[in-house]
Amino acid sequence: DALLEFKSEFELRNPPEFLDEFIYDYLVPVDVNSWANSSDCCYWDGITCDVTSGVVIGVDLTFSCLHGHFKPNSSLFGLRHLQDLNLAYNDFNASPIPSGFNKLMGLRRLNLSHSWFSGQIPPENLHLTKLVSLGLSSCFNLSQSRPLFIEKPFLVQLAQNLTKLRHLYMSYVNISPEIPQMISNLTSLRSIHLHKCHLFGRLPLNALLSPAIKSIDLSTNPYLESYLPELNGSNSLVLVYLDLSETSLSGNIPDSIGNLKHLNVLKIQDSNITGKIPISIVSLSHLTSLILSSSKLSGSLPSSIGNLSYLNTLSLSSNNFAGEIPSSIQNLNRLTYVDVGNNEFTGTLPPNINSLSNLEYFDASLNFFIHIQTKFVNLVYLDLTYFKTQEPFDFGIFWHLKLLKVLFLSHLNATTTIDLNILLSSHLKSLTTLGLSGNHVSPRNMSSVSILSSQLNRLEMSDCGITRFPEFIRTQQYMSIINLSNNGIKYRS
Repeated sequence: DALLEFKSEFELRNPPEFLDEFIYDYLVPVDVNSWANSSDCCYWDGITCDVTSGVVIGVDLTFSCLHGHFKPNSSLFGLRHLQDLNLAYNDFNASPIPSGFNKLMGLRRLNLSHSWFSGQIPPENLHLTKLVSLGLSSCFNLSQSRPLFIEKPFLVQLAQNLTKLRHLYMSYVNISPEIPQMISNLTSLRSIHLHKCHLFGRLPLNALLSPAIKSIDLSTNPYLESYLPELNGSNSLVLVYLDLSETSLSGNIPDSIGNLKHLNVLKIQDSNITGKIPISIVSLSHLTSLILSSSKLSGSLPSSIGNLSYLNTLSLSSNNFAGEIPSSIQNLNRLTYVDVGNNEFTGTLPPNINSLSNLEYFDASLNFFIHIQTKFVNLVYLDLTYFKTQEPFDFGIFWHLKLLKVLFLSHLNATTTIDLNILLSSHLKSLTTLGLSGNHVSPRNMSSVSILSSQLNRLEMSDCGITRFPEFIRTQQYMSIINLSNNGIKYRS
């Protein structure tokens, strides 16, 4: 009866509009409509019962399309034997989180994330001392207007009361009044996610990096100060995920980073980290994502970077890296995303980079490369802006790119002339964005350019020395952005 009454407290609607569409790919809605008084609730979708007593011990209503105000005296609080409760990805219409959850003293796992709760998180719920997992993350696109927040003693009480807690998720919750020193006292933690929580002050990261910790996300807290401590064999033995992006992280990447043998993801972009990438990083044999962009790193890349055989994402843009791209990068056949733009790399792009058949995104813009020998295969996005080759640019490297959607070739060398008939009419059938600004575009047959792609919606051709309006633009029904500034196009009445 309590479950059916709880169901009746809400409307069943379409998925909330504030949720990202990508979650539809991995979440399957619980079929609450199948709940009926004539059947045993232990067989209802989302319900788990104790095999001996038959009492309800688990309620999983993740992404169930529940919509409405969450009552402070909800019938749900009558299920006193509950051990697992998941209400994530619903729409509770900016309701406050009720303090009534503290009646469910047997709870071990509580997930209220991304369901549009707002207001102060009641400290009374910190009396659930059996909790091993607590999810209170807010909705990222609603967190500014109707935020979830805590008052200052909250984290202190959390550390004192929830001594068994292994997983803490409070992203997009305003924790700003509290410097998170007490978090390091949660010695049982396996994962902690505090993305965009307005944290500030200095975090003792070395205390948080316990031997049992697996996942840390403190990203997008720009006033949170920390540094990467020495990572010896006694701490962080099983760390899999580390995201300190958009924080005031400073210092160097220690040589001991190579001791994190299980690390899959390392994200420290948009930080104040300095120095070189240590050679020991190639010991991270399970690494899938290395994201170090928009920091203050310098030096050359480790020549044996090709040892990272599981790497699929490499983002190094907007640093001060120099030297040549190591030829061993061609060994990384799982790569799908490479961004080395806005650095000081020189020399030739590795000729066998075309062997990376899974590569879809490649940005080598704003460097000092002088030669390109490779012919790309399956790219969807390619940016070679300011690619200053010493000889005329070879557009034949694009002829196999039938899937290419975005191509930026702005500001190539002065010896290159772009013939739009050749570039557009032969091969690039899927193109949606084309950037050619700052080049010499041949005026020959400008009015008769034919283009196979019918999806072009953005064209950048400023400062290209053209004098006639490109007539092919008129045939592009999806065109929404056109930049033809700083040309000599004359108006004809």
